Amino acid sequence: MTVQFPNPAAIEVTARVVTDDVTDTEEEMTRLRFVGGIAAGVSTEGGWSVGWDDDDSIRGVILTSVEDQGDWIVGATAEGQPWRFRDLDTYDAIQMSAAGVPQPLQVVQAHVLRGGVLADSLDAVVAADNTVATLMLETGMGTFVRYSGDWQLLSPDSDSLDDMSLVSVGPNALAVWDAADAASETITVFDLPLKHEDGTITDPEESVPDIETAAAIAASGIQIPQVSSVEDLDLGIRYGNTHPNARWYVTKRASALGASARIPAHWNVAGPVAMPPFPVLGEELEM
Repeated sequence: MTVQFPNPAAIEVTARVVTDDVTDTEEEMTRLRFVGGIAAGVSTEGGWSVGWDDDDSIRGVILTSVEDQGDWIVGATAEGQPWRFRDLDTYDAIQMSAAGVPQPLQVVQAHVLRGGVLADSLDAVVAADNTVATLMLETGMGTFVRYSGDWQLLSPDSDSLDDMSLVSVGPNALAVWDAADAASETITVFDLPLKHEDGTITDPEESVPDIETAAAIAASGIQIPQVSSVEDLDLGIRYGNTHPNARWYVTKRASALGASARIPAHWNVAGPVAMPPFPVLGEELEM
């Protein structure tokens, strides 16, 4: 019988593990690992000998029976322990990378074979008006951008990302972007879950400005980034550098967060544009 083991591969092993030493309680647990360098052949004892590279060590298993079930190569040891082998897929990157999203298959395979190839973060490519042009993965095999529900390798000499900003976003941004892209809808960076330097993710629905700020933003006629925490200041400052009318708001929020020192000295912000006071309930608004 001829069986072709995948290489690199995902290996799934099911075993009974003692979970309580006092009561000798055992539970059946399944472990998934990703390995390269697989070599397999019929052993002299009539079973199959399968070996692979794992953390710079050669490991292996003797299987008394092997069956090709299509998606999986399934075998069992003499003790009846099941082993399953399959090709890697794009979704394996979710477990292997902090980006938490599927990545191009060739990148996943290269990462398992030599390491250090998967992108560690998912970024939104953002224009000056805060609209999102696409999503991006910076991998060890090049830059990939999201297009029509798939990752496309960006040419090294492409200038399509010039004058764009990169904003780190959470894994759920991929589903939001794909849905908007499929519907030909334009979204802003504030429609996406933003990922901060400390690893926390801000849900778009949880970042709501106060009434005064919302009114001021509406009156200014521009889409000022919401600065809810110190981590948001970098985005606000980048926006203020190209939109002077937004600097008053970013400066105000930096002061409230105790981070005024981060505001560029050349801004010279005197304060927000004067606005009429909000009417008190029961008073008539003078026209």
